[in-house]
Amino acid sequence: MYEAHERAVLAEELADAFLAARWTPVALAVRPNVLRSEYEQLKAILHNAALHGPESQNRAGVPDFHAHLRGRISWVASLNPARGQKLRRRFAEIRWDDG
Repeated sequence: MYEAHERAVLAEELADAFLAARWTPVALAVRPNVLRSEYEQLKAILHNAALHGPESQNRAGVPDFHAHLRGRISWVASLNPARGQKLRRRFAEIRWDDG
């Protein structure tokens, strides 16, 4: 049986491990994967950019939003190729006016 202070230390270590895993955008289950919330957010940005134009989704004012989105999609694809392919299809639907 664990002593009271050993249980407290174990609980603290578990809590620290949980927080560390939670605050990274990568889920570590059976294999590394993008957090569902990160994937869903990027999917929504791509969907809305296709409907309303990419400038409507560049809320942070990223200078090269096209390259920024391609980089995020590549990052997802490096962890989950199937999701990356779905995002690439959505990205291809965006009309990029060179203005």
